[in-house]
Amino acid sequence: MKKLWIVYDRDQYDINSWFANRLLELLSGTFEAEIIMRESVSEPFEVPDVAVVRTIDPDFSERLEELGSIVINPARVSHICNDKSLTYALAEKAEVAFPEIIDISGKSMPEENEYPVVVKAVDGHGGTGVVKCDNKTELSKAKKRFARRGKRIIAQKLVGDGRSGRDLRVYVLGGEIYKAVLRSSDSDFRSNFSLGGRAEPFELSDGDREKVCRILKELGKSDLIGVDFLVSGGDFLFNEIEDVVGTRMLYAVYGIDAAAVFADYITKTYGSN
Repeated sequence: MKKLWIVYDRDQYDINSWFANRLLELLSGTFEAEIIMRESVSEPFEVPDVAVVRTIDPDFSERLEELGSIVINPARVSHICNDKSLTYALAEKAEVAFPEIIDISGKSMPEENEYPVVVKAVDGHGGTGVVKCDNKTELSKAKKRFARRGKRIIAQKLVGDGRSGRDLRVYVLGGEIYKAVLRSSDSDFRSNFSLGGRAEPFELSDGDREKVCRILKELGKSDLIGVDFLVSGGDFLFNEIEDVVGTRMLYAVYGIDAAAVFADYITKTYGSN
């Protein structure tokens, strides 16, 4: 029987323990499965055959692959998804539009008519590490705060009015579009479900699907990811890819047991000897 790790860091496990233990329950019939805390792993260690990495640690994923593990999602995907400069380079290559990036490197600052801008940590996700700046003073303060935390940042033109937000999450399983959810907030330019945004089912048009497929072609093999777009008028602008994608919206909007769907995919894809 193949050995399988479900890898979390302790903080994320505390938030997602139901999902983690549901995966463990469903995979234990096919694999010798266990939940592993990333903080407890140090070399040398006995490498698993399969590692379901549910923590953001691209270097650890890469090390597991070097030692012979199959990693879900692959390390290459994790590296791209957790560095927005790489993510937007991928979108540019895929010829999928994204919000305009503004140079704030060194002492560079936007022109007055370019505000407001949104400053993002290159490794931020889920609406964290994102700050709206309405003027030069706010941007200067934000740059200093990120610098103190050792974070690399990028800045983009704000999409929308800054008082509310709408975006689209496309769930992708095994390289195929699975479901789409439209998120919205009346009180925050960030519409993330985890930050109180609303969510509703969404049917992708052929044009929307084509954009997602171009992103997926450039990204290469993935297992379970979320491809996110911002709503701009009647169009969607690419925003980011979540490799450790949350699944609460699948249950809330569609009534889907995402852990069961994911476990079934893992079993069928990686369970055979």
